[in-house]
Amino acid sequence: MIYVVTEYNVSITNRLKQMKNIAIIPARGGSKRIPEKNIQLFGGLPLLVHSIQYALANSEIIDDIYVSTDDATIKATALAYGAKVIDRPASLSGDLEPTITALKHVLETIGDTVDNVILLQPTNPLRPQNLLKEAFEIYKNGNHDSLFSVTRNHQKFGKISKSKFIPYNYAIGQRSQDLEPMFFENGLLYITKASLILEDIIISKNAFPLKVNHIFANIDIDTKEDLDYVVKHQTHIVEDEMSGAAKKVIPGNADVSIYEIMERCSLNEADELELKKYVESKGMIFISTPFSRAAAERLKKFDIPAYKIGSG
Repeated sequence: MIYVVTEYNVSITNRLKQMKNIAIIPARGGSKRIPEKNIQLFGGLPLLVHSIQYALANSEIIDDIYVSTDDATIKATALAYGAKVIDRPASLSGDLEPTITALKHVLETIGDTVDNVILLQPTNPLRPQNLLKEAFEIYKNGNHDSLFSVTRNHQKFGKISKSKFIPYNYAIGQRSQDLEPMFFENGLLYITKASLILEDIIISKNAFPLKVNHIFANIDIDTKEDLDYVVKHQTHIVEDEMSGAAKKVIPGNADVSIYEIMERCSLNEADELELKKYVESKGMIFISTPFSRAAAERLKKFDIPAYKIGSG
């Protein structure tokens, strides 16, 4: 009995260390829309460094971090911040080259036995702090061969044909809160068995779609305007802001309580501090509306110059 209990309580960290997991950050140098995109400053750091640091912070899962690039400056930057670099040939670095070829090239180049590949795209520099830990536990416990992050869409889509708008996911006049749930691939995180990568597959037919409801899921740096991303912000610490009665209050346009809605929307302290750093790196002043005493104390701790008073 003692032996069984001991095996049952083996930590997730120890179980993960029985396999080889690597992170790959594909970062070529030939971006057209934003020249030298992957080393443009974002939050005071080169763009790809955010993904390197995220991987380093998850060293209990990730054994090695590889940046795949064809650019000397990106290579030097990656090495300076603690990643290993795989020199990507020009033949795999064109505008139309899919990500999978870079991942496959890394696996073929290092030659080690790798079990799982964690793809971190540099164009998604901000990720929820515990996302990888939670995702990897789901990935392993569910015995999935791949996992990727998705976020629910709340927009009404359609196409224009012969000067007419044809709705795709709704009927004209339908309320947005009544839309059938649809999700988009947000790019925050991908986990795939290395054997699938070698078969040119990142997302398998049976891939697990991990739902992520977080403001960071909407930050994807693809144009110059994305680098100038602006956030009108509010600071919510829900347990200090609302009473338990709010857990029973369901707004007319929702199917969950207002308490749960605000929990989904609020940032934890680490994520909010990351957002503040980014805003300030753009030469702007970070201000926020605190909705409780604890929220005001958090902003005071951040040493912000002013609070924005709520309009309500």
